Amino acid sequence: TELDDPLQLASVVEPGAQPGSRALALLLVLLLLAPWSVGFIVTAIRHKRVVRRLRWRGQVLHVGTIGIALLDLFPALLDVVLGGRDLIGVALPSALEVEGDRSDGPSRVGAIDLSLALAPGASLSTLLWMWRWYLQNKTAELDRKLGWEAFREAHLTYKRPASPP
Repeated sequence: TELDDPLQLASVVEPGAQPGSRALALLLVLLLLAPWSVGFIVTAIRHKRVVRRLRWRGQVLHVGTIGIALLDLFPALLDVVLGGRDLIGVALPSALEVEGDRSDGPSRVGAIDLSLALAPGASLSTLLWMWRWYLQNKTAELDRKLGWEAFREAHLTYKRPASPP
């Protein structure tokens, strides 16, 4: 790879959400708007918090708390549209809370969570180690591979029903 400045090894500007990712997130937001609105009303009537704000290294991330995975993705997709998150990455709230106080290393967070693909069934400390590796090696190709793996783990893997006692 040719560099214009031989002393520059990496960009000092943190990358934002790519235009294609932002457009896809906007499309998903528009598709989820009606169901999320119904979930919002039902959850608000039950006097529960619908969106939780999570401090993350000087910015605020939004985490859905409706309890339906697809609808809980809505606030994170809005963060992608606004450029505060990547579309694909780590979005596990417990991991974000632990890592939020650290100032070293990359700091991009995703909306679609790859935790299942990075370290399925692993402890939080193992997941954080894998997360740091992922953030340092993040590429579009890696996102595609891990995104498919996370989708497969979450939706396509056959889970044997529990046997009766």
